[in-house]
This record gives sequence, structure tokens and C-alpha cells, in this order.
Amino acid sequence: MSNITRATSSEVPEPQPGTWSNCLVAGGFAYIAGMTARGSEVFILVIPSGPAGGRFRELVRRVLRDVPLLSVAGGDDILFYREAAQVPFADLEQLGPIAREAYAQLIRREHFTPHARADIVFRSM
Repeated sequence: MSNITRATSSEVPEPQPGTWSNCLVAGGFAYIAGMTARGSEVFILVIPSGPAGGRFRELVRRVLRDVPLLSVAGGDDILFYREAAQVPFADLEQLGPIAREAYAQLIRREHFTPHARADIVFRSM
């Protein structure tokens, strides 16, 4: 079992104690809560702790000076994360009329559900 650490940023207030964190790091992966979104987009940079991570953060801030970037130290790797928040489903091409028709065809099939991954072969343990 890998350790789970809380990664924080002075730029984003943490929730009240005893509740979920904005960012947890486990097994080299950063798990970011959607509550960190400010406005229509959120840009997050996860960097390793220490002086090298700090230098990298400053370099990124210089290059992306027009991007409202939230930076979090505590990961094992470098992660750039960008999310468009509050996007209406109607604005997503993947959910347009063609996708709706494909979904309608799938749910009419007997003994099949489009809500499961059929492209993955699961092995019993």
C-alpha cells in the first residue's frame, strides 16, 4: 500500500479539517478535487517538493504568464492539468446528435449495456 499525502497550495484554500483535501498524492498520482475550479477553466501544475520543483514552477510561470496557474508541490512527477469547468453537454461534439443516435441503438440491443467497458478483457484472479 502506498502512502497518501496531502498536497497543498497557498493559492487555493483547503476545505475544513476532517473533510476532503483539494489534492491527494498516492502511488505517484495526484488526485485533484473538482472544487478547485475557479471560473470557466482551471490550470494546475503538480511538481516535486524541494528547490528543483520551485525553480521549475518559476520557469513555467514565466513561460505561461497569462495562464492563471495553480501550483501544488508534493508529487513524484511533473503534471500539467487543464480542465474546462461548467461546459454544457450540448457544446461537446462527442455528445451531439450522432452520439445520441449511437447510444439509442446500443440501449436497444439485448444483453448489452453501453455503461460498461466491453473493450477490456478482465482476467480472474
